[in-house]
This record gives sequence, C-alpha cells and structure tokens, in this order.
Amino acid sequence: MVAATDSTARVAAESALAMLLSLAREIPRLSNLTKQGRWVRTVFHELPGRRLGLVGFGPVARQVSDLARAFGLECVVCDSNADEDGAERDGVRFVGRDELFRTSHYLALVDASAPFTALTADDLAQLPEGAILVATVPDALPVSAVEAALGNGALAGVGFCLTEAEPDHPLTRFDNVVVLPAPGGRFEG
Repeated sequence: MVAATDSTARVAAESALAMLLSLAREIPRLSNLTKQGRWVRTVFHELPGRRLGLVGFGPVARQVSDLARAFGLECVVCDSNADEDGAERDGVRFVGRDELFRTSHYLALVDASAPFTALTADDLAQLPEGAILVATVPDALPVSAVEAALGNGALAGVGFCLTEAEPDHPLTRFDNVVVLPAPGGRFEG
C-alpha cells in the first residue's frame, strides 16, 4: 500500500466528490436521455443537511470532507485509529460503524488505510434506501451485494474506481453507476 501524497489525496478526493455529485444529480442517466431527445424532469434532494459517512479519516477522507462541507453536507466518520479531537477541529463528528451505515445518505470509502475498507452485504443492508456509495479504494465493494442493492433500488447509485480496464465488470451494466480509472500517476496543479 502506498501512502497518499497531498496531490494524490486531492485527486482521489476530487474524483470521489465528482462521482457523488454526478450520481446525486443523476447526471449519467439524464445526460443519456437528453442526448436521445427525451426531456425528463426530476426532483432532486438538496445537498445541505444530508449526511456523508466517511469510512476512515486518512488524507483522502480529510480532503473529501473539506470539499463536501463546502456543499453543505454534514460529515461523519467511523475510524477507530483517527484522532477524534483533530476530526472535530476539521468539522466532522465521529460515530460508530452501525450509526455510520444507518444514517448516511452518501457513503465514501476513500482511504486504503482505514480500519475496515471492505464493505459487507450486512453493511449495505443498513444504509437508508436510496443511498449513494462511492469508493476510490480498489476491491472495497462486495460486487454481488452491490449488484443486488442497485437492482432492487436500495442504492440510488454507485461510483467506484478500477485499477485496470474491466469492460465486463458486472456493475457497469447499470445506468446509475459511474466508473473512473483509479487515481494514480503524475498530476499537474
């Protein structure tokens, strides 16, 4: 595992938030419909007051919380390894694992050093109906459980990063899935 530098942490955080915003506004679906000449009106939930749950509070999650709070999201964190006082200074609140999953409208898995990064089907079952999940940590998603949650509408959308091209990845068949290449390499500011 490679530690995130400031620039890689920022790029990963921006990727996570871009996926979240894209899914919260149904941009992939609405863009495709509009391109087909279909004009669809949709009711959106405003972001202020909604809750973003962060699994872990490492360098990427800190950057995600900074960006998300600019949109009015309340950020909560589950991380037994992080400094609670430091997190409160950063404007986030610590919660237990069950509360994180039960109360988060949006969930982000963005730090590979978090105490747990792999979700389970039980974790997904606790999320509120219509939650959005984003993950920049490779292999963090239980694919069959995510597939079922997308299929039955329990998840409104999923954004995730792949470390290599997988055109046949089972989640790419869903319209409410955003897939990006995993952040890595050289970044210019």
